[in-house]
Order: sequence, then C-alpha cells, then structure tokens
Amino acid sequence: MSQVPPDAPLPADSEEAATDTNTPAPYKSPLPVLQLAILCAVRLMDPVTFTQIFPYINQFLTRLHLVEDQSQIGFYSGLVLISIYQWAKLSESIGRRPIVVGGTFGLAFATTALGLSSSLWTILLSRALAGLCSGNAAVLHSVLGELTDSTNQHIAFPLYGLFWPLGSILGPILGGSLANPADKYPILFGYQFLRDFPYFLPCLSAGLISFATAVTAAIFLKETHPDRQPHAPGEHLPSYRSLNFALAIPERRKLTLGQLLSIPIIRSLSISGASLCFTATAFDAVFVLFCYTSIPNGGLNFSVRTGSRPITCKWHTKYF
Repeated sequence: MSQVPPDAPLPADSEEAATDTNTPAPYKSPLPVLQLAILCAVRLMDPVTFTQIFPYINQFLTRLHLVEDQSQIGFYSGLVLISIYQWAKLSESIGRRPIVVGGTFGLAFATTALGLSSSLWTILLSRALAGLCSGNAAVLHSVLGELTDSTNQHIAFPLYGLFWPLGSILGPILGGSLANPADKYPILFGYQFLRDFPYFLPCLSAGLISFATAVTAAIFLKETHPDRQPHAPGEHLPSYRSLNFALAIPERRKLTLGQLLSIPIIRSLSISGASLCFTATAFDAVFVLFCYTSIPNGGLNFSVRTGSRPITCKWHTKYF
C-alpha cells in the first residue's frame, strides 16, 4: 500500500479513514423507553374513547326518541362528534405534565359519564368535555419533541404514531362488543341497571383504561418543559437530548398564531392538515350512519355488533 503523507486529506472510503481516531463518533441519545411508553399509552386513550361510541351512537340517540323520522338521526349524531380545544398554550404556563395527566383524567370521567346520559344535552356535554380534554394531543407532541432529538427520533416518532390507528381499531371493537350487555350476555350482565343504561359498560371500560393510564402518567411521567423542571440552583437540568446539540442553541422566541401562519410552510401544512382531518372525520360519521340506517332509507341496517366490524376494518385499511 502506498504511503500517505501525514498532512494529506484522507479519502472517506480509505482504510486510513476507517481507523482514524482524531474525530470522535457522534453521540447517540438513549431512547427514554418508560417516558415514551407513557406517551404512547396516553395517545392510545384518545382514539379509544372517541371511536368506541361509533358502533352504537345512532342507536343510542334513537333510544332517546329525539325524532320521529329515523332518517333525521344523522343530524344529532353529527352534533355529538364535534368538539376540540388546544391546550398547548396553557402548557407553556403551567408545564406539560399537568396538562397530560389532567386531560387523561378528564377523558376518563367524561367517557364514563357518557354511559349514564339520558338526554341529548347530557350526551353533548359529556362529549364536549371529552373533546376539551383530548385537546392535550398537541401537548403530547411537544413532550415527544422535548424527549428526543435527531439521533433517536427515527425510532420514537414511528412508534408513537402507531398508537392513534391502533386505538381507532380497538375502540369500535370495545364499543360493539360491550354495548347492550344485558341482551348479549344475560348470564354475566343481566342486571336491571345495564338494561336501563345499555351503553354504560363500554363507556365504563374505556373510562377505566383511561383512568389507569392517567394514574400511571401521574406517577411516572416527568416534566419536560425546560422552564418547569425542578432543580437545585446551579444544577443542570436533566435532559434526554443529545450532546450534539449542546452548542449554538438559538434563543427561544415566542410567536403568535398570526406570525406562525405567516410562514408559508406552516400555513400550507395547517390548511392541508385541517382539510384532511375534516374530510376523514366527516367520512367516519357518514359511514357509521350508513351502517346503522335502515335499508328503505338507503342504509345497511346493521346491528351494533355487526356494524362494529366494518368500522374496524375501515380503520385498519385506512392506516395499514
């Protein structure tokens, strides 16, 4: 092998470059497994509690005798599926952890209360509260971004992203299987209470899962907001972020909503994302109504249990 002068540049694919020890290898941040698992569990609760009502919501409203013409029930089911609120701004003031934990507890309460509803207004109130609490999804994204960096985001982001479609598949299965339990499983659930409130069991089940997730988050989830982490004076804040990004950190600058939307890429992503979400949610509501509506009115006339199957398949093919 020809001798290479000491001051000569080393080709990237040469043996000398492969054994060069002058440049240290990049540091890779360890993946915060426990924190990521808690985030994924909290993320799972939103679609589970939201989609578990899809198989039975129209039958639930029909049972309230809101309209004489059953073809008009879709208007009221549409009202139940509307509500959202963003908590990201509040998390900047009080921290990420209180929003995530409080939102999950609220989701558990609102979902359980839905099963005890006996009028349209109580249904709308419980769904509005659930939508209010599920707005912490934006805070979850912030927590995920603060827990990770470019050296481990390629693992964390896909794992986190799987739990919304997974919850969207599990939710209809839960709702369709446990609705009207006194008629389906009279030996186990043949109680008068469950006959009076035939949709309480799926709501209670989803609520208990959400409650357990909230308790776990309250115990193990750590605060990630840089200004809200408890530490002694002079002590460096604990961080999962890579040392590769310890230099040249730009000063944080708060932007208003108008300033954010003035950025072309942010505006384009916001418009396209809102349009896609609106279209997807509208299709979901119409599809559920189509499965429930009687054949003379142009539907499929599926039962609650049968209707949960195409809903689950739709979510599965939509994401996978």
